[in-house]
Amino acid sequence: MWRYPPVPRYRVVAPASLPPDQPGEPRQTWNAAQIEAVTGGTWHVAPPPGWFIRSLTRGEGHTPLVPPPTMFVASDYWTLATHERFGDNESERNWDWSESVARMQPTLAGAVLRKPVPGLAPDFPVLLVDDPIQALVELGIAARERLQGKVIGITGSAGKTSVCHMLDHAFAPTHTRFATIDNYNSRVGMLSMLANTPAQTDLVILEVAVSAINAVDYQNIKRVRPDLAVLTNITASHLGEGETVMDVARRKANIFEGMQPGAWAVICTDTDHFDYLVERARARELRVLTYGSAASADFRLDAHDPATGHVRASRPHSDGQRFEYTLGAKGRHMAVNSLVCFAVAHALSLDSGRVPEQLASFAAVKGRGQELSFTLGHRRFRVIDESYNANPLSMTAALASLADRPDEQGRKLLVLGDMKELGDDTQRHHDALVEPIVQCHPARVFLLGECMTRLHERLAAALPQGATVQAFDTLEALERALLEQVATDDTVLFKSSNGTGLWQIVRNMTERQEEEKEKEQQQQARLARERAAAAAAAAAMPKPPALPPMPQPPTVVIRRTGSPAESAQPTPSWVLYDLTHDRLLTHQPSEHSFVPASLSKLVTAALVEQKLRDDRLDRHAEAVQVPVDPVPARDDPSAALYAADAPPLPVHRLLEAALVVSSNKAALTLASWHSGDFDSFVAAMNRQAQAWGMHDTHFACPAGLVRTARTTAVDMLTMARHVLHDFPALLEMAGKDRLDGVSAEAPSTNLLLGRVPGVDGLKTGSLPGLGAHLIATAQRDQRRLVSVVLGAPDRQTCARLSALLLQRGFETPAAPGLQ
Repeated sequence: MWRYPPVPRYRVVAPASLPPDQPGEPRQTWNAAQIEAVTGGTWHVAPPPGWFIRSLTRGEGHTPLVPPPTMFVASDYWTLATHERFGDNESERNWDWSESVARMQPTLAGAVLRKPVPGLAPDFPVLLVDDPIQALVELGIAARERLQGKVIGITGSAGKTSVCHMLDHAFAPTHTRFATIDNYNSRVGMLSMLANTPAQTDLVILEVAVSAINAVDYQNIKRVRPDLAVLTNITASHLGEGETVMDVARRKANIFEGMQPGAWAVICTDTDHFDYLVERARARELRVLTYGSAASADFRLDAHDPATGHVRASRPHSDGQRFEYTLGAKGRHMAVNSLVCFAVAHALSLDSGRVPEQLASFAAVKGRGQELSFTLGHRRFRVIDESYNANPLSMTAALASLADRPDEQGRKLLVLGDMKELGDDTQRHHDALVEPIVQCHPARVFLLGECMTRLHERLAAALPQGATVQAFDTLEALERALLEQVATDDTVLFKSSNGTGLWQIVRNMTERQEEEKEKEQQQQARLARERAAAAAAAAAMPKPPALPPMPQPPTVVIRRTGSPAESAQPTPSWVLYDLTHDRLLTHQPSEHSFVPASLSKLVTAALVEQKLRDDRLDRHAEAVQVPVDPVPARDDPSAALYAADAPPLPVHRLLEAALVVSSNKAALTLASWHSGDFDSFVAAMNRQAQAWGMHDTHFACPAGLVRTARTTAVDMLTMARHVLHDFPALLEMAGKDRLDGVSAEAPSTNLLLGRVPGVDGLKTGSLPGLGAHLIATAQRDQRRLVSVVLGAPDRQTCARLSALLLQRGFETPAAPGLQ
């Protein structure tokens, strides 16, 4: 069993003994002579004359985040663990960053190594030391000793990273600063951050973990020696068996042990054990400032408008100074955090004149309330990413912030994972979340983890009718369900402890969005190349019916109630609609109604989707046994799916078959699964049509095979609008250009997919002798159009007419007066 060597002890180099800076080089941090003097190392490959660096990093991921030139400190895992005093090292492989230096050298100005490594350029500067991590820490200590500015240490159970970034942003126009990168706040981390600071830096803003504070004899925090400590709050977090929140308060308050008498402690009045924290600070002869919502606060939050971000604050117990500003980050907890900026400015005599305008442009950081806009397929929605960590305080703050958002901005979806390391009261802390969750008025709640799953029944009973609660065993199942159910204008909150892994879903969505953007760009480039070649072929095609000029939208769309379809093929009818701007572009009515044919499958699919939601079923997991036909349909490309020996098919697979290749078998099977019999499902189809306002429509078959059905172009537009808004997963399925997983060729029946820019669905329909139909939708430049063509002579003419309608629509200004 591996055991730690003794606790490392670090050397302190007096600033007066350091060699001077390189002349004429602003913002240099270290030169070759200084690094050698502090670390006691030897230059294996000496740098050239005039060489200096601005930054040092220990991890490859930090290298792009710091200013070049950069020196890399390469160590193995066990050396790092010795200094960090990591626990539970039995399963760790002793990786060594030295193995990566040769690959990284184009981005580096040099490296600190234990021994030479192969693959480096002959002139690549290399400093050899016995212990690279000790060298890095001692450079941090030396940087602190020579620093002419102030060090701010920030600790607490929640909000450390947000306050760190907020202070950095607030004083950016008026002071030189260095702030913790990527919340590297450990024993080694906070001193390695100090190692990156030139002597002339005004403010060093460090996030400080509880482990960094509580080293043996507090030696690490004593070396940091904060001039001001911010203690944001105390709550249940990182609790061991038998521990309480008071134990957290004691460990956090130990930051004061690293400070000199006369330094400042800035403490939040709203925290548990506030009096104890103040007592500890005063016992160290620190000067205390308080902030928060309490009447006793030195810097008090008087009002916060969650809709506008407007903040009113004051100093009621001194000069009565008032502050009014707008805060860019959402949430009352962020408004409380912002008071730290004014308290720090007062304590350290900083210029605060630009702080209000800087706070207006401050945005929450990754994993801690960052707001992201996503466009996946046709859906545009917002994500509030709180996935980095969670405890009872930060969880309730995030939920309260979401609850304050107006409901009319769209649906609210909650994706919640377990809060970890809460000690003996873990489940009690989770149970207390039911009421804050209900106050958010969520339309969907997705739960992951043992403790959150136990809330399922209580939440389902407490939420209003129509809201759904789903619990998942795996991250993958949750991600799949979320992506199927999220819709345009939704706001999705992710909140959990880091170990639950919800951050992976946010990462995957980000990568997927980038992939879709790249594919769209590639498709546009390909289409641009093909347009010239297609022009000649298009000239030889039969001309589609002439379109009337695009009118301005009428004040009222007059629906014509058609007579039942006749045996003779009626004149085509069409309608074109700008869904983004809610504007009718053109409408060619008909004196006749039309048999909807396979367009009926859209309402069939919508009813199936609604049942999945209502019954909380996973379309990928819910399987249906397909009846075997004595004579399989020869013209169904999906027929192989329904073989006699085929296993039950997932509902998702049947929906794809119905929408992509217009499989009648799939539609009829889904109808039977939904309602049990044909007539009951047809009745449900017509109830849905009436609910959607399709008063000139009558459905007669889930697959559209019965000729007594009737509809109009306007009613089909109404259906399409509801499908796009309420069932976004159907568009994603209908946008596939082929049905995957069948041996035969199975291209989509929609001839526009992959041929007309921006087209991504919806559905075709035809019956012999009754013409061809197509509902198509396309999106270009954040503008979505829907076209409906009924009764064209054949599929090709129907597709050409639809393409022409869409093209004319995109050429029409988005709104009257636009150019």
